Amino acid sequence: MILHVRDMSNPAHAEQKAQVLEVLAELGVTGEGEGPKIVEAWNKWDLLDADRRAELAEAAAADGEVVPISAVTGFGCDTLLERLGAMLTGSARLVSFTLPASDGQKIAWLHAHGEVLEEEDAGEGDAGPLRRIAVKLTPRELGRFASL
Repeated sequence: MILHVRDMSNPAHAEQKAQVLEVLAELGVTGEGEGPKIVEAWNKWDLLDADRRAELAEAAAADGEVVPISAVTGFGCDTLLERLGAMLTGSARLVSFTLPASDGQKIAWLHAHGEVLEEEDAGEGDAGPLRRIAVKLTPRELGRFASL
């Protein structure tokens, strides 16, 4: 994913976008197909007058890859973070593991790399107490966990 932060208060913002897209195209990045998605954060929303904000808000609403923000006031930043988070974890699926409670490395890894939804005692095993952990992991992270 590429986050393209644009200064929408700059009169040359369209030309700047064209330059960025040209450089990305030279690198083989188009924002389509198998490559990384390009998300635009339309920044400096606080510097725009009401008419310009209304005009741009309509354009942003029609484009799912655009989020209006103001880094100064915080406007739209939560929406941007939610959108990015959804894109990054969109392929995640819920899996459940039962691990020895003494396996702190794997338990800590799951907490650090996944979204742990539930963790509970799971009785006793040959090696002592067990923990059952339900966690959302992307396929990549699931593969990394399997290699631990």
